[in-house]
Amino acid sequence: AAGSDAATRIGVIGDVGQTNVSLQTLDRVRDHLLSPASLDQVLLLGDLSYADGFGPRWDSFGRLSEALLSHVPAAVVGGNHEFAQGEAWVPLRARW
Repeated sequence: AAGSDAATRIGVIGDVGQTNVSLQTLDRVRDHLLSPASLDQVLLLGDLSYADGFGPRWDSFGRLSEALLSHVPAAVVGGNHEFAQGEAWVPLRARW
């Protein structure tokens, strides 16, 4: 909180993708966020949706991550999958 001596708690997640393991990871971070040891922010480190040029995968990633990201501010850093395969940062910039 502003003006307090409390530490800022940031959850860091990278290479999320869209698998059952991805969902488990996002759910665990959300559960931690909602616990007494709450997080203040989440940092997503690239290779988020693995859309690789297929736009609807960005939408499915949004639905997958909504339960977490609707509760906490997030900062995003793109990875090679946000640039390569025809992505050229366009879908990432449109959504973040």
